[in-house]
Amino acid sequence: MTPGQRRAAERRFTRWRSLSDERRQLIRERWAIYRDLSPEEQRRIRENFQRYRELRKERQQMLRERYRNMTPEPAPAGARPAQGSSAPAAVAWQSHQQ
Repeated sequence: MTPGQRRAAERRFTRWRSLSDERRQLIRERWAIYRDLSPEEQRRIRENFQRYRELRKERQQMLRERYRNMTPEPAPAGARPAQGSSAPAAVAWQSHQQ
């Protein structure tokens, strides 16, 4: 491991330790959802998240507010939510990256 890689790993570990137990559990659940997606869906999520990260901070904030204020669409008859899912997979990836 290079010194730069070691510093990055230490930062991630420090950030992980600073999270509450509830937040860690949520991230684990979302990561499991993401991991079970097809490679194509994972790639789509990574690409969308990268586009999000390239946005100006003001635009990111506006999108976060819009997402928080969204109401769920009614599910089609007979549809079931993904097991253990409490958020879209894109949010799972985002949570994992933070």
